[in-house]
Amino acid sequence: MAKKRTVILATKVEPSEAEQIKENAKKRGITTSEFLRRTALSIELPKTKKQECDLKQLIYEVNKIGINLNQIARYVNTNKELDISVLEHLKRIEEELYLLLETVKQSAVRREDDTD
Repeated sequence: MAKKRTVILATKVEPSEAEQIKENAKKRGITTSEFLRRTALSIELPKTKKQECDLKQLIYEVNKIGINLNQIARYVNTNKELDISVLEHLKRIEEELYLLLETVKQSAVRREDDTD
C-alpha cells in the first residue's frame, strides 16, 4: 500500500522554468510532482521516447555486430585459418564497437545533464 503524502513543499520558479519542468515531466509520462520528487530524491526517471528509441537502435547495432562476429567465428572454425580479409573485418567491427561505446558514454552524460 502506498504511503499517503501529506506534506506540501512550495518553491518559486520563473514561468519559463515552470514550463520546462512540466515539459520534462510530460516527456517521461509522469506528473510534475512525481518528476520533482524523483529529481530531488535522486530516483531514476523513466526514459523519454527518444531515449527508448536510442536504446532500441543501440541494441539493433550491437546485434548486427554479434552476427558479424558469429560469421567470422564460423569461417575460422571451418577453414582453420585467419586470412587478411578476416583481420580487416575484425578491425571494422572493433571500430564500430568503439563508436557505439562513445555513443553510449555521450548518452549517459546527456541523461545526467537532463537531471541536473
